[in-house]
Amino acid sequence: MTDDQKIGRQVVRRRKQLGLTRAALAERVGISEAQISKLERGGLPFRNALLAQFAQALGVKPVYFYVWPDEFAPRKGDEFAPRKGDGMNS
Repeated sequence: MTDDQKIGRQVVRRRKQLGLTRAALAERVGISEAQISKLERGGLPFRNALLAQFAQALGVKPVYFYVWPDEFAPRKGDEFAPRKGDGMNS
């Protein structure tokens, strides 16, 4: 699995946590729904500026997309939660 595919999976997880459709996320990010779909599948590369837009639209820091699911400890009410001391709790 490529990094872009992993990032895409993180986008899908967070989008679903927030109850957003691809269309709603596309509107927030300012790109088409088709592009959202391709990005979520890893069919397009995530550039830094685009990641920043996604982070803002999804209410997370850009580093969220680089912390793969097996590095998260579950927390009640969250599908994934960062571990203490990883710098994401500020």
